[in-house]
Amino acid sequence: MTGTILYADLSAGTGRIVEDSELFKKYLGGSAVGTELLFRHGDPRGDPLAPESPLIFAIGPFSSLLPVATKTAALFKSPLSGELGESYAGGRMAMSMRDAGIDALVITGRAEAPSYLVIENDKSTLKSAAHYKDLLREDLQGQVEFLEQHTGKK
Repeated sequence: MTGTILYADLSAGTGRIVEDSELFKKYLGGSAVGTELLFRHGDPRGDPLAPESPLIFAIGPFSSLLPVATKTAALFKSPLSGELGESYAGGRMAMSMRDAGIDALVITGRAEAPSYLVIENDKSTLKSAAHYKDLLREDLQGQVEFLEQHTGKK
């Protein structure tokens, strides 16, 4: 684990990589790292739905060692309670973050139009999702196939 954090600003359409190995030495696991990042970059008195309110995804040190047991922690200021919100997801996200060389992702801002974030080769790109608008939300398999066709990746 290198302590690589990607800061993605959707308003500006930019991303920057910051190395913070000390953070990952001090806090073990995606939940602890994500909580610290939320405290560093969030406003405790701010609106949870404001563009500057961060949404943080973080993974722990075992994400590449135990592929079937990986989890991604999502940390945010809850719009419901106004306090710390957290959620966990299994599946491919933790492994994909690790494969991309990212240990944490801090998302702020609001894109002007529907967009998606591509993280590849230590770079992030915000791309238009306008051509996805006709996909039905219920048709998950169709969405996956559409993304595979347009990105050339599975």
